[in-house]
Amino acid sequence: MSKFVRACTPLDEESLPWERYREESPLAFEGFVAYRSLPRVDRSVRAAYLAKQGSHGLPTNSSEDRAPTGWYRWADRFKWKERVLAFDSANERRDSEAEADERVRSRRLRRAVLVSALRKAGNDLPTVDFSKSSASDLAKFLEVVVRQLREEYDETPTQKVALGGLRTESGVDIPIVITQSQSKV
Repeated sequence: MSKFVRACTPLDEESLPWERYREESPLAFEGFVAYRSLPRVDRSVRAAYLAKQGSHGLPTNSSEDRAPTGWYRWADRFKWKERVLAFDSANERRDSEAEADERVRSRRLRRAVLVSALRKAGNDLPTVDFSKSSASDLAKFLEVVVRQLREEYDETPTQKVALGGLRTESGVDIPIVITQSQSKV
């Protein structure tokens, strides 16, 4: 380890690793921020220096595009690699949590829409004008809504058992089928 590397402490006890250290000068911290702001695949002290200088256009073999030695000392002393890994991990956690929250909100909305559609269909059933739509269309609609609700609640049937059926006054047989769900509830 270099003689320039010493233990560094955050500004206060609640500071996060990617925030400024007490011993870190504002200029050194600006260098770290430039480093932290780079895409992962492009992160290097040299690239951070060039970004800070606004010198993206220099040829890669130019001796002018190498970062000053002080920048490498800052990166070493103030643990830029470790701090930026903590920064990236925190951002990934935040993004994953936000995505999970969005999935939960979306699932709740889908369930509410499906339950509302099922209730509306049940309430409107006595007044359905079958001259405008067939009983078959209504049955398909209800089947789709019920299937979607079962999937939303992870209650997809795993087995169907026929119990028999009913015969209507007009002589149409209506089968009665129960299903066993994979749900543990």
